[in-house]
Amino acid sequence: MTATHPLDMLTGDEISRAAKILRESGRYPNAALFAHMVLHEPEKEMLARWQPNDPVDRQVRVVVVPGPTMDLHEVVVSVTKGEIVDWRDHADMRPALLNDRGHVRDRDHEGTSRVRRGAGQAGDHRHGHGADRPVAAGVFGYECEAGRRITRCISFVRSDATDNGYARPIEGLTSTSTWAPTRSSK
Repeated sequence: MTATHPLDMLTGDEISRAAKILRESGRYPNAALFAHMVLHEPEKEMLARWQPNDPVDRQVRVVVVPGPTMDLHEVVVSVTKGEIVDWRDHADMRPALLNDRGHVRDRDHEGTSRVRRGAGQAGDHRHGHGADRPVAAGVFGYECEAGRRITRCISFVRSDATDNGYARPIEGLTSTSTWAPTRSSK
């Protein structure tokens, strides 16, 4: 399906094409993963000028996590033209935690174990608690964050197996862990 409007949803074919363009560019490391791919929306001025039947340059914004490092690349790919139109390296951001052995280390899951042990000791296990998986805590500019990834685990109460697992966080029961991955060589 070809997009007929600049804001049409991305199609599976467009996502596959963006991935192929990146992989064939030579800039995409073999160990890299895509954290996400979304429509790179055109500028408002372009949208205001756009008329039906005008050509549409479809662009995909991709966050690339090159490996178990602190690196992050934000890339814009034109699937219409078949080329990378923008590539930015971000040293001031942390990549998402991806559930891949090469990207999420056992240390990222230490917090989950600590929360479950702590909740069990507090007697919360009878309520069906469970820390899901660690989530990236972000970057706040603290000196202790330099060169480290900080993760946190939040516990939630589930009354039964059909309960929304994220509806009721347990106040005050959070665990954090840090690890310092190596930086990739550029």
